[in-house]
Amino acid sequence: MLEADMADTLAGFVAARLGVPAATDPRPRVWAALVMATFRIALHLCSTTARRGGCAKPWTTPWPPPPRLPTSSSARHPTSA
Repeated sequence: MLEADMADTLAGFVAARLGVPAATDPRPRVWAALVMATFRIALHLCSTTARRGGCAKPWTTPWPPPPRLPTSSSARHPTSA
């Protein structure tokens, strides 16, 4: 019941954003189902890998951060002679 209510709410939001009626256009319900399935899969993966230390920092990336820029004032604002 809760899942159906959430799907209806999401479909209504998507229908409003697309400017289409949710009752006749299937796209809002498809988008709602896609969002809910994606969230369900992510939550399942996080909960099953949490025992092994997974999902601790979901904002981390597999690549290294960019190099730091110089912080001295001369490097930021060069003066002309």
